[in-house]
Amino acid sequence: MRRSVAGFPPADFVAADEAGRERARNEMSDSALKRIEKATARVKTAERERLDAIRFADRLGRGLTTRQIAQAAGVTHITIRHQLEQDQDESHKNVSEPRAGAALNAA
Repeated sequence: MRRSVAGFPPADFVAADEAGRERARNEMSDSALKRIEKATARVKTAERERLDAIRFADRLGRGLTTRQIAQAAGVTHITIRHQLEQDQDESHKNVSEPRAGAALNAA
């Protein structure tokens, strides 16, 4: 038979330990999720800055090739071409697509 410690049965210590672990796990989970959210925001900001720098380098017109830009970005030149083509497609979409209700207003 197990002895009690400080007048409490061992099962109480086990239950308290488990409850403490669960509470700590919950508190650390919230903290971990907040860290992930902050890191994700930093990654998105860095990606926007990277794409802006790629667009800027492409617009310079000083003889920078997609291969040179890609090397600086640490990606393949195909990736750079794809990103620049996507930007072009997006800009054409925004210009060529009529706004909702534009046809109604023209009539």
